Amino acid sequence: MAAIPADPGLPGVLSVRRTVVLGEGEEWAMASTSGSSSSGSPGQSRAKKRDVREITRIVVAVVGLILLISFVLGNSQPVTVSFLFFNAHISLIWVLLIAAVLGALVDRLVILLGERRKKAAKP
Repeated sequence: MAAIPADPGLPGVLSVRRTVVLGEGEEWAMASTSGSSSSGSPGQSRAKKRDVREITRIVVAVVGLILLISFVLGNSQPVTVSFLFFNAHISLIWVLLIAAVLGALVDRLVILLGERRKKAAKP
């Protein structure tokens, strides 16, 4: 990657050229400018927004994974769960995860039933 002046009339603006070797004798080059100049095609701004979104997704996923791991480690003690006819001794994390999954399934079921009723009510 080499930085060269983009325009002699614009001090402080640099052009960066990146070259990627694709195969034998094939190269792909991309030049971009940085500095106070705001000239750029809409495609470049969309690509920047996409990159920011991808980075945001990765950061959120990593934070979520760290929270999940700490949640599992913090709730690994065994507990007694009493059902109507029997008791079970299982790890607290399993109780919490099963309750969360069952809650999500009930939520989806309620949403689907509501949509079905709306469709049936339409003439």
